Amino acid sequence: MHQQRNMVIFGLILLGLFLNCLVNRQADPDLWGYLAFGREFWGAHGFPWKDAFSYAPTKPLWVYHEWLTGVVLHPLWEHVGPWALQALRYGLALGAVGLTWLTARRRGADRTGASLMLLWWCYVLASSYSPLRAGAFTYFCFALYLCILESYRLDGKAGRLAWLVPLMAVWANAHGGFVAGLGLIGLYFAGGLLEKKFRWPLLLVGAGAGLVTLLNPYGLDYWRYLLQALSLKRVEIGEWSSIWGAWQRGEPADLYIFFLLALGVAVLLLVWRRRWEPTKLLVLAATAYLGCGHLRHQPFFFMTMVALCATDLGALLERLRGEAWWPRLVRVLGGRLAAGVGLVVFGLLLAKWLLATPWALGPYDLNSGQAKGLHYPLGAVRYMEQKGLKGNLLPRFAWGEYLLWRLGPGIKVGMDGRYETVYDPAYCLAYFDFTQSRANGAKFLAGHPHKLALFPPGSPAARLLARSPGWVMIYADPGAALFAKRPLKEPCG
Repeated sequence: MHQQRNMVIFGLILLGLFLNCLVNRQADPDLWGYLAFGREFWGAHGFPWKDAFSYAPTKPLWVYHEWLTGVVLHPLWEHVGPWALQALRYGLALGAVGLTWLTARRRGADRTGASLMLLWWCYVLASSYSPLRAGAFTYFCFALYLCILESYRLDGKAGRLAWLVPLMAVWANAHGGFVAGLGLIGLYFAGGLLEKKFRWPLLLVGAGAGLVTLLNPYGLDYWRYLLQALSLKRVEIGEWSSIWGAWQRGEPADLYIFFLLALGVAVLLLVWRRRWEPTKLLVLAATAYLGCGHLRHQPFFFMTMVALCATDLGALLERLRGEAWWPRLVRVLGGRLAAGVGLVVFGLLLAKWLLATPWALGPYDLNSGQAKGLHYPLGAVRYMEQKGLKGNLLPRFAWGEYLLWRLGPGIKVGMDGRYETVYDPAYCLAYFDFTQSRANGAKFLAGHPHKLALFPPGSPAARLLARSPGWVMIYADPGAALFAKRPLKEPCG
């Protein structure tokens, strides 16, 4: 009875921690791209086969691998409100947490070991669930795939595998990360071969899941885009850096320290227990490789570690229960006083979460006090609206999608977060040369029909614009500087 009570209290504390880790009211830049696509889709123009937001060289076919996300989010934003997107994010995040816990329990982990492993989710929720990205669908679907595949591996009941096919049809249209699901099927099949078990149902399900990915608006062009995108290095975008690259670039240490710590814990648990399950080792190794190669792929490893290594932690705890000091620790942590303290901690965590207005969502500037990691040029946007400025605007990369959502169609942008889905690769390289004020920066500025430019004050791009002939700064605040190319004719008011 006492043990059950203590687990409930610990579960409440975990929930409070997770809720606070998820608090983030600053909209992610990609959100505006989803909304803009949804606006085009639900509008009178039909399916957006071609880019309508940029004046830069773009591809003849806009293969938007997150198109279904935009179709779903736009009506929620317009007809329900931003809080609906926050609710969806919380649901997807906590759903993924619950699925990894369920997988650990199905593998035989006790409640204590499985629950303690969930603490790693605090880092994932805080770092990988910025409101709201299509990647949240991928993390949820990956956790569900892992749960279904591991359950099949344990009991051999193949009927549940059928769910993987329709799930893939949705996943493939919501986010390009569906490739991880196909890879997971392949790893479980390969693990079966190493275990000398030919799991032929996985061949059928893998083939079916692969085929339904063609049920998308672009057909085979979707896969042509994906094959190109998977090989793209994206060295200028921090989340696509490797661990080594992040260290070299001086990125915050928490972006790789927690991952390396988790990797070390997993290795130590595996070496200590010495139970070499081929499938488990394959999945852990593959996701660890992905996490080392790109920061944005780290959640895959954390999910597999929580789901597959909780049994090892449980075995370690079982061994510790035989130590002389263990009963004393149980009495301290399991007493009424500890339970009361736990309830107080949960109450404080819940109050902190509620006071943070977790359902709010929007773009914030530096003056709002709400900006978290990214600020938006709201003052510059109001200035452009008041002056009725139109034309081609070259923006900071992270601002592009917000500007095309807020100011289009009168303003077209020269770069945004849709990146390789829309823009010519050579143009992308030239753009980043300009933003870093490299040798070809001035050539890029002169070689395209930019009329306006918007960058943070003091940035390399802003400094280059300030010393470029023919460009003049027409607006500035602490967060943004707006430049115009002479002559700029403002509409008569």
